[in-house]
Amino acid sequence: MSSSSRFVFALFGLSLAACTLDRGGAGLTSTVGSSGGSGGAGAAGSSQGGSSAGSSAVGGNQSFGGSSGGSGAAGGSGGVGAAAGVGGTGGITTGGVGGAVGNESNCTDGVDEDQDGMTDCADSDCAGYECVDSTPTGWTGYFRLREHSSYDPSAPKLPCAGGLSPARYFTDPVAPTCTACSCAPLNGATCGDTPIFCATGNKSCNNPSDWTSSLADGGCHKPGGGNQGSCYLGQPSVTDAGTCQPQGGEVVDTPLFGGMIDICGESTSGGGGCGAQTSCVERASLDYIGFVCVRQMGVHDCPSGWNIRRVASANGTDGRTCSSCSCSPNTTCSPGTYKVYDFNDCTGDDSTISSTSCGDISGRMDFSTWALKRNSRSVVGGDCTPSGGVPGGQVDLTGTQTFCCRP
Repeated sequence: MSSSSRFVFALFGLSLAACTLDRGGAGLTSTVGSSGGSGGAGAAGSSQGGSSAGSSAVGGNQSFGGSSGGSGAAGGSGGVGAAAGVGGTGGITTGGVGGAVGNESNCTDGVDEDQDGMTDCADSDCAGYECVDSTPTGWTGYFRLREHSSYDPSAPKLPCAGGLSPARYFTDPVAPTCTACSCAPLNGATCGDTPIFCATGNKSCNNPSDWTSSLADGGCHKPGGGNQGSCYLGQPSVTDAGTCQPQGGEVVDTPLFGGMIDICGESTSGGGGCGAQTSCVERASLDYIGFVCVRQMGVHDCPSGWNIRRVASANGTDGRTCSSCSCSPNTTCSPGTYKVYDFNDCTGDDSTISSTSCGDISGRMDFSTWALKRNSRSVVGGDCTPSGGVPGGQVDLTGTQTFCCRP
């Protein structure tokens, strides 16, 4: 029970005690009751949680036959409830700024990898690339060419862009060259006996006889008679032309090729970021600046605008030859000589018969004593004419292709 309730009940008891029974009077006499006590002040409202206002005090009970009790004091005002706590401000939920996607990772695929609106050559990430004319129909590209000043397969391969090694190709296959054919001196050639024709009884070689066989043994002979005579020589024949040993006709040891190129690049359609009919390709490294090329397997004419042409091969084998040398003898026979003597035994004064023109021998035929004898045989002469040594064959090429370039 609350304290205010206990206070009210106390006042009520006091009123009952003041009421007495009048035993000498006519009736019940009413005494004035004491005034009721003031009602207690209402408890102040709790400040926690904003409790309700305090209850009003209960007024004093009216006493029987007495005056009304005084009004109880007004209950206290209820306490003002505490203000509600202010809720915490909600956390800001804004997301962080996204990181960059990255660089253009492939400058020849026509794709904007870093999503900056710039594709391939249009992107500053592709500063190492440039726009070139698109490859003509039937050709592939793009390639960079470095031409060596001479053929030297042992020369180092200078690196391509990015440090890659180039592919080496060879140009200008060298035609065969042969050593000149020649012939050793003529050997084994022979000539027949020198013919001798003589007439007796005249000095003008009229109606001569062939005395060749009579004098063939080289002995002393007197084929005819009389004290007048004339003779001339015929042209000896070649009985064996002989031979000459051929020399030369060898393949000269020359390089297979006269030129050499190194090629960088690979078959690609090229990237974007360029104008119409152009493609984005990697720039050449320092050693390959000057040409951008397209390629087609085999030997072809270049398309319009790609006018620098190089036909090159990956390799070659030596199929060059020379025909054999041979020697054709040009054998000649010069007449030998005969001698006519004063005496029948080929002694005494003599005269030499050495001309193919008629000669008078009558001076040795006086008194019908004279004789003839072969003095020297026919003379072999001549040489040989060489032939052959004709170049043939070629360098047999593998992997031949045509590169057409433009500055």
